Amino acid sequence: MSFWYIALKDVQVMLRDKKALLILIAMPVILTTILGLALGPLFNGPSQGVPHLSIAIVKQPPAAAPPLWDLLTEEQQEQINRAAGNLDLEEIFLQDFLASNELQKILDYRIMAEPDARAMLAQQKIDAIVYLPDNFSMQYVMGKNINLHVVTNTDSAARIVLQGILQSFTDTLSLPRIAMQVIQEEKIAEGIATNPFPDSPTLFTSLVENSHTSVTINTVAEEGKKIISARQYYAAAMAVMFILFAAGFGAAGILQERDSRTFDRLVVAGQKKSAIVAGKFTATMLIALLQMSVMFTFTHLVFGVDWGTDLAGLASVTFSAVFAVAGLGILIACLVKTERGIIVFQSVVIQVMAFLGGSFLPVYVMPEFTSTLAAFTINGQALKAYLSLMEGATLGDITATIVYLIGFGIASLGIGAKFFRVTS
Repeated sequence: MSFWYIALKDVQVMLRDKKALLILIAMPVILTTILGLALGPLFNGPSQGVPHLSIAIVKQPPAAAPPLWDLLTEEQQEQINRAAGNLDLEEIFLQDFLASNELQKILDYRIMAEPDARAMLAQQKIDAIVYLPDNFSMQYVMGKNINLHVVTNTDSAARIVLQGILQSFTDTLSLPRIAMQVIQEEKIAEGIATNPFPDSPTLFTSLVENSHTSVTINTVAEEGKKIISARQYYAAAMAVMFILFAAGFGAAGILQERDSRTFDRLVVAGQKKSAIVAGKFTATMLIALLQMSVMFTFTHLVFGVDWGTDLAGLASVTFSAVFAVAGLGILIACLVKTERGIIVFQSVVIQVMAFLGGSFLPVYVMPEFTSTLAAFTINGQALKAYLSLMEGATLGDITATIVYLIGFGIASLGIGAKFFRVTS
């Protein structure tokens, strides 16, 4: 009798257990659907508890003259320049808006050259880059559509809050207010009705109201990365959470066979303890692999979840995650002596690990200390790797996570095998 026989027998027993199938297979699918819909606003709408934002402002290089500029007279060009200088949207945006007392509580900015800003974004030292268009005020005064180009990291909450902040700026560009100021400051000059470019720069800005000028905010992910949807997040979060239950069921099976003296009979039949441990370890791996395969297939076909394009990275993370879970199952079987202990592991320990690892809520919306603790949980590490692959990372980018998971599995298996008992 080989360890493969023990492993396959355990898998068959598990597949006949309706309660186990409900928890291991059905529940992650159901919760992925519910959480993906219910908590979608954390990814696609306003969010609470977002950390302080840090952004870089990059002023774009001078662009070509606006269309039809050369058709204007020198006097008209001068009047437009005076109007744009009087409005100075760039100064309003930086000094009056971003530097306001309210925004300073949640945001700080710095003006940087584009290469430096890109480098800091890649190092996650800033949350986003906002590109200010050249001749911001002039284009606005002339009725052109303005694009505020934003490059963010993939922290969805930070992205959403920044979009809201920028949108509030565009909303404050109230042209009727400008018109009222103009009316108070200056009387209509003689001949204004026949002159499309009045002498008063302030009055000219008031006429923009009739041009329906708008500012468009184009938000994109950091170059080389993709923005993750709620369904993507919770597909990975639920998958890595519920493979922990495979460790619990594996440990429970070991306790049951130990109490029923099945191991004693195997030993009498000539089976070595190492083969029994290997069989139990392999069975837990196969069950966890089945769970992951179901989640990959279901979420991709039903919800269109993109798990990434690096298949080698996806396979490596999955193997290392189920390897770590299988090792955890052997370790739990050595630490726990009764079925009550298994219940505590499944109902308490797994829930705590899931919370810390970000399976219920993204780590970035929880207290900062949870991100530190998440690094020590196997589900947190696996989730981080899956999300990186979804963002566009490759195998080389997640090597550290894979090494951690494999190392955890080896350490757990080694300790568990050393103290594994075949008798009660």
